[in-house]
Amino acid sequence: CDTVVHVAGIMFLPQLLPLMRTSAARQLVVVGTTGVFSQFKLASQEYKHDEELLRSFLTEHPVVRCVVLRPTMIYGHAGDRNVSVLLSWFRRHSLFPMFGDGLALIQPVYDADVASAVVTAVRQHCEPAGFYNVSGRTPLTYRQFIEAIAAAVGTRPHFVHLPVRASAALFETAHRLVPRFHFSGEHVWRTTDDRGFDWSAAGAAFGFAPHSFEEGLTLQLERMDSSAGAER
Repeated sequence: CDTVVHVAGIMFLPQLLPLMRTSAARQLVVVGTTGVFSQFKLASQEYKHDEELLRSFLTEHPVVRCVVLRPTMIYGHAGDRNVSVLLSWFRRHSLFPMFGDGLALIQPVYDADVASAVVTAVRQHCEPAGFYNVSGRTPLTYRQFIEAIAAAVGTRPHFVHLPVRASAALFETAHRLVPRFHFSGEHVWRTTDDRGFDWSAAGAAFGFAPHSFEEGLTLQLERMDSSAGAER
């Protein structure tokens, strides 16, 4: 084995790096996350720690070529926990809670675009090495993101505007008291976190050319409908 592709999550790097020290692998592709830049995501400090571990490892082992791809929120699979859930919601409902003004940026990336970047990094033998953000073609506001998802299934959303701080406190309390309530205060705050990231460096290095969000939504709906048809 001369190449390791790590897609399990950057939080598992501490288990991987000791194995890399004793292996013959000289190329490493890691799928990380732009969550490392988040001011609200609780795991962001862990992500930063894991990236620092990786940087230290690469300093100690300069013979290892490494590419780290940091995707934004990944969507596209029929069973993802973000866009597919919202598509299913708007097929049945039009009301949607909007925390704050909905102007924070979001730039989801289609899953096949991430996979293509991984494959290209392997084929180019991790050249050029480095850390690269991989995101959708253009950023949207959170409101535009929700409107696009609703429009994809023929729904016009009706927003219920809610205060951010009070909603986050309420969600956090419910999350702690009711184990089956899966939304925490962090989920509220993250809708106000700017998550737009420039992918031009990945474009120059690996020919990364992501789909627009509207194109990705069309492809995801086809996959969801195909999956539902197979189950029937």
